[in-house]
Amino acid sequence: MQASLCALYFTMIRPLLAKVIGFVICIWVLVPSLVAAIFKGWKYVFGKKERTKPPDILRDPRWGSHRRVQLPGLMMHYVEKGEHSKPLMIFVHGFPEFWFSWRHQIEYFAKDYWCVAVDNRGYGETDKPSGIQNYSIDILADDIANLAKKLGREKFILVGHDWGGAIGYHVCNRHRDMVDKYIVCNFPHPLSFKKQLEGNWRQLMNSWYIFMFQCPYIPERFCQFGDIKMFNGSFNDMRRDRRPSKEEIECYKYTFNDQGAFHGPINYYRHSFQYGNDNDPPANTQVPVLQLWGVGDKYLHIDAARGSKNYIDDFEEEYFEGVSHWTMHEIPNQVNEAMEKYLNARK
Repeated sequence: MQASLCALYFTMIRPLLAKVIGFVICIWVLVPSLVAAIFKGWKYVFGKKERTKPPDILRDPRWGSHRRVQLPGLMMHYVEKGEHSKPLMIFVHGFPEFWFSWRHQIEYFAKDYWCVAVDNRGYGETDKPSGIQNYSIDILADDIANLAKKLGREKFILVGHDWGGAIGYHVCNRHRDMVDKYIVCNFPHPLSFKKQLEGNWRQLMNSWYIFMFQCPYIPERFCQFGDIKMFNGSFNDMRRDRRPSKEEIECYKYTFNDQGAFHGPINYYRHSFQYGNDNDPPANTQVPVLQLWGVGDKYLHIDAARGSKNYIDDFEEEYFEGVSHWTMHEIPNQVNEAMEKYLNARK
């Protein structure tokens, strides 16, 4: 009886409660946009530029070559640079990003590594399966391991940021023998993050958008309001002289321009929140981890970062004062140097 009630909670009640909470927060968030529509016109809120051609910088050959590979149940797009005979380094992006977020690292490390930056499941030019159940953290982690196997490698260096950081930790858990080293930018160990969500009201407040994303349909439309103006402000917590250029911002708008472009990415949050994850990493992650952290992160509390060391056997960390959540964008040279120093010391 108890098992039946538990199953009912996780399959029906918990998802329904999450949707109700998300709807309430959506209404609260939408009020300013509706007011703006009244005073500035509906086009200000709902208008969107037609984009049929990618910005030139998006296809710049210095980032590498575009490839597609068929994985189990998924056609994945990635960008690669470097000789295939060199050690494989896989880059996994976060939300709301795509392979382009790692352009500075691809260009820098291609001299010593075979660099592969993916479009995650549901993003960019990779397939976008429908349905929340297709975006469990285990499936996302298996995508990365399957990619490495398809590329002919049983061992690789993994680099992640934000949601890519969460995916990376699960790759280390489910496929620990494949990951040689793991470098993560601005995402804590999942158990440390979970602890902060449950006991730190500041982290809970910083995560308000996770609750909003539980509402069906509306969040996808909200993210595309005003010609996807969310990207105009997404990087504003970066130092002004280090923010992406207008052309770089246009790369994000081009990639997320199609209706439904946010459906897969937001389903990451829906599955995690509504169905949970029974396969959290073990108390001690056994893969060596380097954590790089911008202290000015307004989404993830620094206590979560500091707590990561409690769950990792072989752990190093470096903090960057005055740097935002978008570490590898804002200080690419410092991030590259920290990564290179760590990798050279562990050869």
